Amino acid sequence: MSRDIEGREDEYSTMGEYWSDALVKLNNIKTGIKTTCVLTCNKHGFNDYDILNHETIRRVCVPHGIKKGDTFNVYYDESSKIGVIWGGELIESLHDATLVFNGYGVRYNALYNKFQVNHDEVGSCEEFTDLSMAIKYCKKG
Repeated sequence: MSRDIEGREDEYSTMGEYWSDALVKLNNIKTGIKTTCVLTCNKHGFNDYDILNHETIRRVCVPHGIKKGDTFNVYYDESSKIGVIWGGELIESLHDATLVFNGYGVRYNALYNKFQVNHDEVGSCEEFTDLSMAIKYCKKG
């Protein structure tokens, strides 16, 4: 596994099962920020996590018993929501997500270690090493 989860392997599942621990610390290698996921609710068939110390993602809802290829909700920016494909682990799935700001999509490319910005009408736009710079670019238009 390429992402370090601070030696707390017992608190997450590599088989796509939802997390049962209320507090899981992750190391977000893209931004260097310690991202913390706090389980706020696990009723109604979902685990609802607040995402702390992340530049854009603020909340995720993961269905109980989620399997690879299933979709879960990611809430980001001020009032945006997207469906993200579950890849087996929460942080891995978030790394593969495309976030949309002002019509521009931002996606992380692990091969080049860059955040790539594109637009449906314009196509590929710019690449950034820092997520916050990519977001600023998108919000400028």
